Amino acid sequence: MFDQLTVNSSIQIDFVAGEIHHLESGRVYRIGTNESELLKYLCLHPHQTLTRQQLIEKVWRSKGIVVEDGSLMQTISLCRKALEDNDGRIIVTERGQGYRFTGDTQTSAEITKKPVESGKGPQTLSLNFILGLAAIFAVSSVSAYFAFSSKQQPLQSTIETSAFSICTLSTDELAYTTLSNVTSYRLGDKQIIIDEQGRSVTFPVGSEEVICE
Repeated sequence: MFDQLTVNSSIQIDFVAGEIHHLESGRVYRIGTNESELLKYLCLHPHQTLTRQQLIEKVWRSKGIVVEDGSLMQTISLCRKALEDNDGRIIVTERGQGYRFTGDTQTSAEITKKPVESGKGPQTLSLNFILGLAAIFAVSSVSAYFAFSSKQQPLQSTIETSAFSICTLSTDELAYTTLSNVTSYRLGDKQIIIDEQGRSVTFPVGSEEVICE
């Protein structure tokens, strides 16, 4: 099993250290265990559409952890952020099916990182401030979480709140696919919706898998 992998000849994934290095810019992103395992599984099955059920089974349920589809969506979002895959071209969403990894990969025991210019260290971008969003089920928790996050790194935007009559989820993994009387909280590129029963889903802003009206 490989410990390191290059993607598109410009991104190095170190699964042991839990880091993603962008060789041209020198930027470094730290990733958690779930993101590392998900990326490794996707890389082992390149150009194949993997269902949400397959990914949840591999990353969580194989370890006895029961999660909802929102946890997968959040982990996919974190992986894309670390890969700087803002337009979803490396990890492609196959609507109504799952996800497909399209990057060209190459394994190597020794991959040389591009030297960083003198006086400039690699930028390490922390993803920890959004890891807990999937577990938020109440308005007070949302506020408390964002308050804690603001202490970890400066926030460039405020929390935007809005209300919807109904939100529809394009997924087969959750016990529910419709949320009523929904309150939405948005901070940067992340959004969480909570319905009148306290059920919640966290997803990246602009996701085609969640439609609210």
